[in-house]
This record gives sequence, C-alpha cells and structure tokens, in this order.
Amino acid sequence: MDVDAARRKRSMVMSGLREIAREVGLDPIVCTQCGRKIRTLNALNLLFRRVLERLKTGQTVNIHKFGAFKTRLHKARGLAKDSGDRWVVGFHLVPSAKRLLNKEGRHDRRES
Repeated sequence: MDVDAARRKRSMVMSGLREIAREVGLDPIVCTQCGRKIRTLNALNLLFRRVLERLKTGQTVNIHKFGAFKTRLHKARGLAKDSGDRWVVGFHLVPSAKRLLNKEGRHDRRES
C-alpha cells in the first residue's frame, strides 16, 4: 500500500470525527500559546490511546455531561470456539445526553 492510500484509509476511519472537528473550528488544532498547529487526527488518536491505557488499568473514564467508558469481564461460555475470558469496553450515556438523543424531531435512521 502506498503512502497516499494509507493516508486515505486512515482519514476514512475518523471521517465523522474530522467533519465534526471542522464544523467547530478544530481542524487543525492551534495552540493558543505558541501558535503550533496539530492535526486533529493525531490529537484524537492520542486521546483515545490514553483512554484505552486508563481502561486497561481498570479505571472508568468519564466525559463530563456525555458519558463514561468502563471495562467488564466477559466470562467464557465453554464453547469450542470460545477462547476464554476477555475484557470488553462499554460506554454509558449520562441521562441528559440520552434525553437529547431521544428528543422528538430527531431523524430516525430506521425509517429510511
């Protein structure tokens, strides 16, 4: 895979987040002290890597007024294909975010 193809593939992975960052003026992210520009994709990758590091140590990661990431142990069921116990990540929205998500007038993807 050439360099341009790899870049396109990476940008498709976070295309939704990149679009949101552009809408709110955070692409690129500019340091208010030194003026240095940081690619939004790099900042998000670093942010999510830090979230995973904390989850790996058993911590809960809270995002104020949005939700929380937590880990839980998924026990093996004894099936032949099952490879044993494993940790999974869950995300739970706070009630205010749930209300906003379920407000009337929201476009329901299932209807289209």
